[in-house]
Amino acid sequence: MKSLNRWVYAVIGVIVLLLAGLVYAWSVISKSIAATFPDWSAAQLSLTFTIVMAMFCVGCLIAGIFAKKVSPKLYVMLSGVLFLAGFLIAAATN
Repeated sequence: MKSLNRWVYAVIGVIVLLLAGLVYAWSVISKSIAATFPDWSAAQLSLTFTIVMAMFCVGCLIAGIFAKKVSPKLYVMLSGVLFLAGFLIAAATN
């Protein structure tokens, strides 16, 4: 049973790292966003990525500060909820 638990944690870790890497998909989707919103300047498009990266770094800093006090399971669950909320908010904006 312990080997199953190790594999489950390994799979969850890979999924978490893949989702964390979505931040870097910006270079792929920025052209589509620019085509959808042609009135946005290059600076405005760049600002969105800057905000995302700043929040990513601030989140990592806060998580590092509380790393010994908070369970990794709680971090993964909270991160998933915040990640989903961010996508839902972004999808709702027009």
